[in-house]
Amino acid sequence: MAARRRCALGIALAILLAAWAAGTLGKEERGVVRLGGRKIEEGRMRLRGGAKVATNAEDIGNKMSTTEIWRTKRLVESLANAKGDGTSMISLLIKPGDQIHQAATLLQNEYGTASNIKSRVNRASVLQAITSCQTKLKLFKTIPPNGLCVYCGNVLDNGKDTHLTIAFEPPRPLKSGLYLCDNRFHTEALEELFEADNKFGYIVICGTGALFGCLNGKSREVLHSFDVDLPKKHGRGGQSAPRFNRIRLEKRHAFLARVAEAAISVFISNNLVNVKGIILSGPADLKNDLMDGDLLDQRLKKAVITVVDTAYGGLGGFDEAIDLSATLLSDLEVAQDQKIMNEIYTEIAKSSKMATSGVENVLSLMDSGAVCSIVVWERLLTWRMKFRDKSGEIVIRYGYREEAKDTKDMQLIESSEVLEYLANECDNNGVEVRIVSDQTLEGRQLKEGFGGIVALLRFPMDPDGPTNADVVSDDGDTDTPDIWD
Repeated sequence: MAARRRCALGIALAILLAAWAAGTLGKEERGVVRLGGRKIEEGRMRLRGGAKVATNAEDIGNKMSTTEIWRTKRLVESLANAKGDGTSMISLLIKPGDQIHQAATLLQNEYGTASNIKSRVNRASVLQAITSCQTKLKLFKTIPPNGLCVYCGNVLDNGKDTHLTIAFEPPRPLKSGLYLCDNRFHTEALEELFEADNKFGYIVICGTGALFGCLNGKSREVLHSFDVDLPKKHGRGGQSAPRFNRIRLEKRHAFLARVAEAAISVFISNNLVNVKGIILSGPADLKNDLMDGDLLDQRLKKAVITVVDTAYGGLGGFDEAIDLSATLLSDLEVAQDQKIMNEIYTEIAKSSKMATSGVENVLSLMDSGAVCSIVVWERLLTWRMKFRDKSGEIVIRYGYREEAKDTKDMQLIESSEVLEYLANECDNNGVEVRIVSDQTLEGRQLKEGFGGIVALLRFPMDPDGPTNADVVSDDGDTDTPDIWD
């Protein structure tokens, strides 16, 4: 009789725990959580500072824009940095082609397994997380084209447990499924999805060495390089001149053979070329000799799409080769960034007031509808803060996150990262936003020379002036102040 009572009591407790988990879901899943220093608030379609959130497959089946991919990337970084108390954080990745009922069956089986967890607190947290995943899956009729990512569990927010449930479509198709219940969210499978599909290899050859590089989307990387000291061509030596020339040609041939061997180790993996195409570059005729001879592997020779002449070798020749091949690689994001930056440099050189830099200048002109396109560094740390002073007027200031707090004379109304503000407002203002990293030449120039943000304007306008008209001096001459001073 006592055993029956204990069994009945255990069943009743399990039912109560399940009901409690289901009851708390509705209150907590639409809450506000701060992950990695960023506030994430789940609404119907978007995460604040995160990715595009889905309520059904139709909402997220379209191609993502640059800002949406950036939102997803920031969200994945925040999820990777989130920590929980106990093993109640569920990572569920469903690859394209799978069915909703398969994932639902998996969660149902895991629910039965989690019911046997001995720890009462941990068991309740895991059951709550699984129930949240099941509820989120019910919002989808089919799996989106790129798959579906579901993360849910209790996240530590300033020492307090806050329940979080997020579902989003990755920027590219998932390669495999995943289900893990741990004390953190597993985002490793998503990191490689942010790499561009069109990956190109570069071989830069000159008389002082060779460089092997890779251009992947916006990122350029030096994979391998080595130096060499080839003898110069000369007409001295008398009767020994033919011997000197033969030695020079032998060393030249040995250098090209070494380049061909290094190219195999860099650009061939599993007997296949691991890049979409190869660009041969460099000064003089070494590159042509490599292409026309029989030293280069036939698989690599078939992958060569062009041969370009550069004025330099090494890293400078690598950057120059990318610029010269931009017309062939016009679909790459780096080529689009170069185009916008070149337009901005042209306007700066002409002093036409069709371009501006600096966070305050760019955002003030964007609010007035004068900005056409913006190029911004992806790690810009500036925050936009809206205050109300004692007279009731609204004051906008820009600074670091630590400055986003009430002061003696002003009350903080809202604050957000400038990048987040741009991502949310660019669509409303019809502004094209390009987010670049400092791994590219454009990103380094943007970071070091322009404070991390520049903009191309639709019409000439001075951000310090009341209108876009030129300022007329007392003598009748038109005075055009330079906004770059």
